Amino acid sequence: MPLNPVEVHYTSDELGETILAALRAAGKDIDHLRPDDLAPVDEFHGGQRPATVRLAELVGFTGAERVLDVGSGLGGPSRYAARAERVLPVTITSTLRLTRSAANSDSRS
Repeated sequence: MPLNPVEVHYTSDELGETILAALRAAGKDIDHLRPDDLAPVDEFHGGQRPATVRLAELVGFTGAERVLDVGSGLGGPSRYAARAERVLPVTITSTLRLTRSAANSDSRS
């Protein structure tokens, strides 16, 4: 049975370095990343960052909520909600490597 290309991509040992290389190529200062710098590489859902912002507006967070993000990937929408809406995100993703990449990208932003 052929491997799922999405799973292959997200379980790559080089995922973190691939993301950092893309950010460098885009002119980002890797040692001083901001959450918005990561949006192009960690918000792959339909609508990307504008959809995340719109959903947060529709929800009307008060800042006291906990948000469950299932299939969070690198955690872009959760990172946005935590910083912009002051919610506490709980993220669930499918691979340990992806979790490590997300933690690494979060520690840089």
